[in-house]
Formats: sequence, structure tokens, C-alpha cells
Amino acid sequence: MEFSEKLRELRTQKGITQDVAAEAIGVSIRSYKSYELGERVPRDHNTYLSMANFYGVDLNYLLADSKTLSLKVNRDRMLGRPKDSSLLLAEARTFFADKNITYSQKKQAFFDLMDIFYGSTKKTRKMNGKRAKQQKMEMDAEIDSE
Repeated sequence: MEFSEKLRELRTQKGITQDVAAEAIGVSIRSYKSYELGERVPRDHNTYLSMANFYGVDLNYLLADSKTLSLKVNRDRMLGRPKDSSLLLAEARTFFADKNITYSQKKQAFFDLMDIFYGSTKKTRKMNGKRAKQQKMEMDAEIDSE
């Protein structure tokens, strides 16, 4: 179930309007409506925490998507703001703990994250590019052998 669907379901179960939910969570009505429509997601971790507290659910429930690792973190906001990485890490923990995702899928996601990390700067890319390629080739061979 997508984040927007969970949010809508929680609100309707509580029997409240979008306006009431937005005010209780501390976001604009327009923002809340766009969350339920799936047009956007909250930009900061505190909004997710407010939602989880208001609806009485675990934060991981809101963030978990059993189909994909949904890393909906705005890359520009991540740069220079390590505190925002907590949302990304919470989603990654949920993904890797999901028993419906195969070991091969988890390994592939891990190496995709490594590729992002190693490719994040030109300096890092130059220093670690060969190592990342070698590790990816080893992982691909291991995945293929399973």
C-alpha cells in the first residue's frame, strides 16, 4: 500500500476531515491534500513523526512499501544536511527487514546504494570507481549463481 493510501485510510478510520488532520499534524491543508493524492511526500522527518503520533501508528508503517524501496528523499535537500538522512535510513531499514523481498533483491538494492555513494562526487568516483565496479561484478556473479 502506498503512503498516500495509508494516510487516507488512517484519516477515514479516525473519521476526520483533511482540514482537521492537516491542522493536527501541523501542515497546510494544501500540503496534506497533496500527500493523500500522492502528488508529493513530506520533506522532513518531523512531519512523518507528527503523522505517526497523530494516527497512533509506527513510523515504519507509514514509510514501508512492500513493493519497492521507495527512496523519496529530495537529493538537493540531503546535500549538507545529514539530519535528513534519518528518513532515508528508516526506509532502508524497513526495506531490508521485509521478509517478502528476496535476498537477491536486497543485495541488488545494497549495491545500487553503493553505486550512488561511490558516484556522488567526482573525487570519490575517481578514487573508488574501479573498486565499486569490481564489487558489483562479483555481486552480479553471485546473484546469477543463486
